[in-house]
Amino acid sequence: MKIKGPLLSEKASGTFADVATFSQTKHGQKARYQKKQTDKMSVAQLAQRANFEKASLACRFFDFGEAFFGVSLFGQDIADYNLAVQGKNLTGYNLCIKETLKQI
Repeated sequence: MKIKGPLLSEKASGTFADVATFSQTKHGQKARYQKKQTDKMSVAQLAQRANFEKASLACRFFDFGEAFFGVSLFGQDIADYNLAVQGKNLTGYNLCIKETLKQI
C-alpha cells in the first residue's frame, strides 16, 4: 500500500506494533506487512550460546568460579583484565570472555 503522509512525520521507517513496516523505496513511501523471521538454531549454535552464557556469568561473578560455571578464574579480577587491555580496542570484560571460552 502506498502512503501519502506517514504517521505525523516527514518520513517513517521501521516496524510499528509488529504489524506494519514502513520504508522508503524508489517509488516513494510504502507500508507493508512484514512476517517475523524465525530463529532456527542448530545444535552447534545452541552449544556456542550455552558456552557464551557460562563465560559471561563467570566473568561477572568471579567469586563463584568453578563450582557454578565449570571455569576457574581463581585470583583474577576484572581490574586485571582492564589493565591488560589498555591501548587495545577491547574491554576487560571482552578479554575475560575470550579467555574463558578457550577454557570451556
